[in-house]
Amino acid sequence: MSHEIRTPLNALVGFSEQLANSRLEQQQTTMANALLRSSKHLLSVINPVLDYSKLIAGKADLEQVAFTIDEVLEDVKLLYEKQVTDKGLKFVFERDATVPNRVVGDVVKLRQVLYNLVSNAIKFTQKGSIIVSAKLISNVSGKATIEFAVSDTGIGIAQDKLGSVFEEFTQADNSITRKYGGTGLGLNIAKRLIELQGGTIEVLSTPDVGSSFVVTIGYAVDTATEKVADTIKKTVLPCLRAKPLLFAMMRI
Repeated sequence: MSHEIRTPLNALVGFSEQLANSRLEQQQTTMANALLRSSKHLLSVINPVLDYSKLIAGKADLEQVAFTIDEVLEDVKLLYEKQVTDKGLKFVFERDATVPNRVVGDVVKLRQVLYNLVSNAIKFTQKGSIIVSAKLISNVSGKATIEFAVSDTGIGIAQDKLGSVFEEFTQADNSITRKYGGTGLGLNIAKRLIELQGGTIEVLSTPDVGSSFVVTIGYAVDTATEKVADTIKKTVLPCLRAKPLLFAMMRI
């Protein structure tokens, strides 16, 4: 069902976008843009429902691949930078130098979680900034526990609503659903994806000040790559630096 629904919808979105950017009469452009907005909205409603169905059916498997945290953060930046700048917001990325260069885990699910959190931050923030950060909590016996945080200066969440934001089909209150839309599944899906990886998520928020969603996940450090990088740093680079001196000696 996921494939059968998503494929034609993605085609509808793509061709609607091309049509809207074509040379059309004003009335045709208006209709094409309406078609594009509607198809994007329908896709945004269906995607979380399909993801949720897959998770509760126990069909979501974990992948174990080597990846870099920098690549994931760059993907997030590239996908959402235009939306953030179009709203006049600052988009800030902070990565501690202590975070390992490469880790092993499910990069697709991590990316999906960060996409969800950043998308929410953009939706609920009208001025100020959105900060995406990664820092190392611990690195013991080849396992790095990394904390990812997405913080915004948006509308915030009331303290008595914080306990329910991760429940399915739930948003802070009905006025948010009316104003911003959504299915109320995004944070529940994010929580399920994080817990599937053995991680945790929590939220800190103050109304009219902003929110911070903090994700903690443990990853195996890709030690083979780390050793190669360290070898290059200790042997190859010094030789390259010494090369001009070697050539000078040969000329003498």
